[in-house]
Amino acid sequence: MNQEIMILKGQLADDKKRFNELKIKALGTQSIVRQLIPPYGDLLKIEEEKFLVYSKELSETIKEMKELQLKITEMERDLNG
Repeated sequence: MNQEIMILKGQLADDKKRFNELKIKALGTQSIVRQLIPPYGDLLKIEEEKFLVYSKELSETIKEMKELQLKITEMERDLNG
């Protein structure tokens, strides 16, 4: 097997692992954000600073996941022809 293909397969495996790690992180952060929203829509009770920090973290994680998913799709396409 061509060395370049082996390297690409290794990178693909690493990127898929990273994607799954990010997904777990995003789901955990999503849960925290949901818990910060008070029931019955009493938005004045939101802890704004925590909400902003976790919302930003979730947004950044999702952005990284999207970029990684595109990279994974391209690598799979390159490997499968």
